[in-house]
Amino acid sequence: MITTFEQLTGTTGGAKASMLGRLTRKGIVVPAGFVIDKSVYKAFLQLNHYEQKIAHLLADVTKETVTAVCQEIQRLIQVGEFDQGFLSELAGVLLPNQLYAVRSSGTMEDLADYSFAGQYDSFLRVVGFEEIVASVKKCYQSMFSETNLNYVLDHQLPLTHLAMSVIVQEFVEADYSGVAFTVDPVSGDDSQLVVEIAAGAGEQLVGGFVEATSYRYKWREDSWQGEQKEQIAQEILDEMVRVFLDIQVWLGYPCDIEFAIRDHQLFILQVRAITTIFFNGIEGQWTTANFRDGGVSAQVCTPFMWSLYHSVWDKALGSFLIEGQINKAHEFGSLLRYEYGRPYWNVGVVKGAMAKFPGYQENDFDNELGITKSYTGAGKVTAFKLALLWPILKMALAQKKRVANCLENAENQRTSLLATYEAAHEELSRLEGKELEQAWRVLVETSYPKSEKTYFQQVYLNTVEQTLFKEKLAKYLPYQEYLLLLGGLDRVSHLLPFEEMWQLSRKILAEPTALLFWQSQSLTTIKECLTTGEDFPEAAGLNALITRFGYHSARELRIECDSYGEDPSFFIQHIQELLKLDESYSPEISQQRQFVDYQEGLSKLATLVSGRKMVVFRKDIEKMRQLLWWREEFRDISTRYYSLIRLYTLKLARWYQERGILSSATDIWLLEWEMISQFAAGRVSEKTLKNKLEEGRRYYESFRHFQNPEDIGAIYQEQQEVITQSADQGIQGIGCNQGRVTGVARVIESVEEIQELQPGDILVTRFTDTGWTSKFAILKGLVTETGGVLCHAAICAREYGIPCIVCAKQATSLIKTGMSITIDGGTGEVTVNDQDQLEEKRW
Repeated sequence: MITTFEQLTGTTGGAKASMLGRLTRKGIVVPAGFVIDKSVYKAFLQLNHYEQKIAHLLADVTKETVTAVCQEIQRLIQVGEFDQGFLSELAGVLLPNQLYAVRSSGTMEDLADYSFAGQYDSFLRVVGFEEIVASVKKCYQSMFSETNLNYVLDHQLPLTHLAMSVIVQEFVEADYSGVAFTVDPVSGDDSQLVVEIAAGAGEQLVGGFVEATSYRYKWREDSWQGEQKEQIAQEILDEMVRVFLDIQVWLGYPCDIEFAIRDHQLFILQVRAITTIFFNGIEGQWTTANFRDGGVSAQVCTPFMWSLYHSVWDKALGSFLIEGQINKAHEFGSLLRYEYGRPYWNVGVVKGAMAKFPGYQENDFDNELGITKSYTGAGKVTAFKLALLWPILKMALAQKKRVANCLENAENQRTSLLATYEAAHEELSRLEGKELEQAWRVLVETSYPKSEKTYFQQVYLNTVEQTLFKEKLAKYLPYQEYLLLLGGLDRVSHLLPFEEMWQLSRKILAEPTALLFWQSQSLTTIKECLTTGEDFPEAAGLNALITRFGYHSARELRIECDSYGEDPSFFIQHIQELLKLDESYSPEISQQRQFVDYQEGLSKLATLVSGRKMVVFRKDIEKMRQLLWWREEFRDISTRYYSLIRLYTLKLARWYQERGILSSATDIWLLEWEMISQFAAGRVSEKTLKNKLEEGRRYYESFRHFQNPEDIGAIYQEQQEVITQSADQGIQGIGCNQGRVTGVARVIESVEEIQELQPGDILVTRFTDTGWTSKFAILKGLVTETGGVLCHAAICAREYGIPCIVCAKQATSLIKTGMSITIDGGTGEVTVNDQDQLEEKRW
């Protein structure tokens, strides 16, 4: 019933108490204390026969009756009695004449979506047994204050889940107290720590009775800003930011920290996640759209991976806008930024460029990429005007020329890029020392940018061309039927591994000895056979598969992740799963079905337009399909180069480790590639390299558990009411293809769970990665929280012929594995067939 902070584990004491226990065990200075857990509250209700009474009062509470209900429940708590066993235990742990702080720790407090900040009461300078008991009751009463119950009603949370633990903690008679934010919650600056501090105890500051002194510390620059009044010694300030930043690194997310200082000793009183961050300091509109689905922003991005992406993205997009007669160089600044450990691209600039083309509709653009809307209605719409004729003509001619060049030169570009890749891959085994270092620089500084720029140019060309062409067809075909014209592509690169695994599984099924081996042997055994070179049935086929497609991985834009060539577990497990499937899952059947849909789409269009116009449309459709196919092809080549950079970089890192430059080879991912290159060229010292490594480590680890917003910028603060969504609005996303299916949901929240997918599941996940594509073949449908209709997941889902819904906000929190759900790939609607399950999951 009563547990000290050191002994406290789990969440039985509520989020606030649980955090104090974690801080204490971590060795962070927290005032000593204990927790009266929620079992005491439940026993209190049972002893006084209050459970049914309170449940009855809460059953029909409304905004009109909340005052009377609160008063009656608080009266009951006031006159109730505690169990004598608990009272004896409490008396035994209290220190004589000790001042205590008695603080509420509700089970619904400090949640990810609902913080309940300030809703529950705390009582300071409490002394003596009787006052402690009375304060515990007051904490219970605060659960049923008008403020709290109105908060619960406003957010439609279940009243039946109200419960409370109580923290009893030695009170610090502070010289100074304050609040720190480990990032700036107003400007959004992720490397600026904000501290507000005042003389005396914390209630003076919170209550506004004293004026606070504000300090700002930019930790990357080691510089203080703000008033810096003389009352706080510099060594205390330095100690504060060290501890505060250490807490953020330890927890892996931005923190709101309450603290006190007495006799130059810093005490941490409370730590919670910052639940709301504004981005008023970020001009324009920035997004992770397609960066999550592709993986680079799916999780916190290492400094190494960020620097690779950044070095190409700015140049590729900038040159695309300039060469296409769309923008002048002075009209845009940076096109990529690194916030909270994730890359964001400048969608504001891209929208401005796209808005120069007649037919552009901002709403359609945002839907295609899954970008949060900061407007109502259609947003920005560009109509044709005579004054736009000349600039439009220049842009159109430039676009037409680039598309023609792309299609004409694509084959040669692919051949050249693959030749460079193969030569570098073959050469790696013989490279050592300085030769390796030099070859690494050539790969990262020359070969990789050429490959990645080619891929990015394909993405940009597709975005513009799809937008323009879609508008031409809009008067004839609804959008979902237009998407059918983009399906049934021939041998899309990321589908090839599944096709070859399927063929290998059919060969195994046809040979009884091979089938027995693959069905009876474990993953570990088959991997050991591969490692030792021991022969086994279809070993040659598996080795060929690994050789050809081993550059793929579960997270293809997380360069620190093992590729399937390094760890072939995915291939082995997937082949074993395919052995259980019948021919209805054959990729040939899916391809034929999609091609039939494509042909039917063409036939329908032919009935709606004249013969001459249909000839033009056929050419345009074929061009769009070619562009989309080449985009996927160059994405695949990009994946090869990332795998190659990984192999080269790890070999270089092991050499640096042998020389004592790195303590671990994997530390190299915490450095930006430019810093490594400068070190290799002798332009920076080993000390500078190591300092940058530690800076990279601190930044990366600070946000590894932070769920960052997908879209940021001051523009969203002006339209907050437009973009705020509530769970009671249902689960609605963007439909990516036609088809309606009902099945069992499988919620996957991390790549480690991907092997749990079963044939016939409907996958529900925040985002997918290109490395998961082979798994789509066994699915009945797909729902993601991010992405757009032209994202990689949507393209591959169409090729597999399964309904796909993207941008379904809150899907993974509102749906749980085992639920029966129905998804409509045309409307984007997700229906949970058991609404009782949905209501429970909302809580």
